[in-house]
Amino acid sequence: MQLNVIIAVAKLLQVAALLFFLIALGSSYWTSATGVHGGLWELCIGGNCEDIDSDCKAGSLFKLPDCDAFNAVRAFNFLGMLFAAVTCILGFFFIFKGTASMKVVVPITAAIAGVCGVIAMAVFVGRICAYHFASCNDLFMLTLE
Repeated sequence: MQLNVIIAVAKLLQVAALLFFLIALGSSYWTSATGVHGGLWELCIGGNCEDIDSDCKAGSLFKLPDCDAFNAVRAFNFLGMLFAAVTCILGFFFIFKGTASMKVVVPITAAIAGVCGVIAMAVFVGRICAYHFASCNDLFMLTLE
């Protein structure tokens, strides 16, 4: 009985992880300040929103500074979403036909999804520290306030 509860909780967490990846990919609020907000695909300044292209240009509004890092964030977030989706699909197949190999594959795909998400967030936060704050300590102090 206890094992079934653990498996059910794991399935719910897999679905939640996939949902969070989808929200992160679609949201335009990765950063925000007064009158400005932006995500992986869109930048809005003063209510004027522009798509961010693969060259990291948001129309005529803005060109992001470290374009390679920004595209890496997009790629790792997308890979994390794909691995989270594969984890959910395999996890639900495991409910109906659990095999020994699935007991290994499902946690591995979940771990890969998590690692991709952590890499995406680490690169994104690293770029924010490098270009928008004097140091990472300033960003740390802002999170404590």
